[in-house]
Amino acid sequence: MNRIRMAALAVTTTLAMTGAAMAHVTLETAEAPAGSYYKAVMRVGHGCEGSPMREMRVKVPDGMVSVKPMPKPGWEVSTVIGKLATPYESHGKTITEGVTEVRWTGGQLLDEHYDEFVFRGQLPNCVT
Repeated sequence: MNRIRMAALAVTTTLAMTGAAMAHVTLETAEAPAGSYYKAVMRVGHGCEGSPMREMRVKVPDGMVSVKPMPKPGWEVSTVIGKLATPYESHGKTITEGVTEVRWTGGQLLDEHYDEFVFRGQLPNCVT
């Protein structure tokens, strides 16, 4: 069975903090079967050297479709819709646009806390 490593997702996950610092993000599950629905649980270990994390932005990897973020108390969630690299069929319709980025804003993650941010989507049927 083809499996997709989600390293691309981890690499394109960015955190905007005061002072434009970056934080380390890990995935709860780094690999999933091709074509499956994948629940991306991104773990953020802490803020950064006294500055709270205030925004989480995730660029959705090409080929991942039907993306839906999980609401998070204390944070506002939004999505960026854009043209998909590869259109796909769903319920008899050709889908050409979808979520290309997920953002959580308005909250804050302090150094002494950790948190998780979640979205789900369908992975491509094969590794490209």
